[in-house]
Amino acid sequence: FSFTHDKSTRIKHVGKVEALLTSDCYDIRIHAAKAFKKRIWSKVDEILADTSVERHERAELIAPVCAMLMNALRSEMSRKDDVDGLGAHPPNLRRMSRCAIECLTAHRSLIGHQHLPLGNTSVEDLWNMLMDMRELGRETSDTSVDAEEAGAGTSLAGNAVELFALVISLDMVLSNKGDEAFNEKASFFVGALSLSTDPDLHWVVRHSAAVAVGSSGILTDSFSGSDPVRKQLRLKAYLSVLTFLQDSDADVRDAAGRSLSSSLDNSARSKPRIDGHISSHVPLMELEMAYHQIGERHHKDNGLANYLAATILRECRDSRPKLDLALSEFDYSEHCQEASKLLNQNTTRKIFEAEDSNPYSESLTTCQLSASLLAQCSLQGEDHKEVEAVMNEITSECGGAILKMIRARASTNSSFAMDMTHNLTWSNDAFPLIHNSLLGSIVTVYLGFGIGSTVVADARDLLQVLGSQGQELIHPCIREALTVLSEASAKDANTKSGLLRACFLSPSVCRT
Repeated sequence: FSFTHDKSTRIKHVGKVEALLTSDCYDIRIHAAKAFKKRIWSKVDEILADTSVERHERAELIAPVCAMLMNALRSEMSRKDDVDGLGAHPPNLRRMSRCAIECLTAHRSLIGHQHLPLGNTSVEDLWNMLMDMRELGRETSDTSVDAEEAGAGTSLAGNAVELFALVISLDMVLSNKGDEAFNEKASFFVGALSLSTDPDLHWVVRHSAAVAVGSSGILTDSFSGSDPVRKQLRLKAYLSVLTFLQDSDADVRDAAGRSLSSSLDNSARSKPRIDGHISSHVPLMELEMAYHQIGERHHKDNGLANYLAATILRECRDSRPKLDLALSEFDYSEHCQEASKLLNQNTTRKIFEAEDSNPYSESLTTCQLSASLLAQCSLQGEDHKEVEAVMNEITSECGGAILKMIRARASTNSSFAMDMTHNLTWSNDAFPLIHNSLLGSIVTVYLGFGIGSTVVADARDLLQVLGSQGQELIHPCIREALTVLSEASAKDANTKSGLLRACFLSPSVCRT
């Protein structure tokens, strides 16, 4: 597996390795795969780094190894229905598929994705084999099996998604526009990406999907063209990238950032992006860039508007329990003059709160980026019932209820403490819910929805009730959003600029 040996010697060696990897002896196959995997990464890196050799010559060196690994994978998968034997071995499939991914990716980096050395396996057979491999990986992730096997199965499913991406990129070159067979494959692949965003999955699966979305080329303009079906698939893939960019694992976020950068066409790469960077690998900047890209390509897509509206609603829905909890805790300290009397107070807060499946994801950032992009969407046609229903729910159930609660706390009733410590807008639990609801209400009014809602009048009335002294007590970001909402109107430029200024966690949005 190097240039120190002639081609015939290398071919013979590859044949011997293939014989070991496809042996009928269970132990031989396992130990051969383990031994081969140990050196494959360093050897591939050496070949890629050796610029003294022409690219096509290095690709010719890697191609027989790729073909050998694909043949070995097909041989192992053919054992899955062997009821008399041990069947396909998921850990061995995981090892060989990972080696195949590394070699095929290296080969593609040298000569492009017009050709994949698949050995005796056709593209269609490979696709069907990968579907079986992914299902096998998902089956072995069941908690009823051994822990080591479960981990292997989960990783195997991720490897299958990465190999799906290589097939998609190859078919993209070979297929014709409107090719239904290709569109079906792309749809299946996008569905696999969406399922892989689950934060409870093993991080390796999420990382594989984040890598695959970039290597597939599905985010590029050359994938979609003018085909409406492919445009919808690209939008769904972009939405998966948004989730990966907010993943709890740093490697997943980094992989998503690289995939996002690779989706830019050459002309776009030469243009300065947000703050002059294409991909800074600073998570917030990459997230802003992702929303910016989606807005440029899909701002006239009603599907994007529906997704953004649903995201805002998700971030401010079911706010009442959290707000009630914050208020109930205020009751214990509002009129207590001695701090010692607050010790060991009985509260409704749990000692161990339910663990967040993704603590890295920031509700405020997600909502601010979604609201700012939604304000720039151009809804098409006359039927906007889906997005209108969601936006109306934000103003009625979220915005309206929260405004009334703040007003109740701001009343002159002496039973409420009138200090910043007991102000609802400064509570860690309440602040994101309140701010998200206000932003959602502003963008609802700006888009011309919420007809019949009193949310604007309620915001104006609340500011009058608070007065100058009361407004000084509430959080300044809440006060700014309240002011914008109290003056909001449909398609008003000042309303839009006020909304963007209120997105304080997104520097590029605030400067728009």
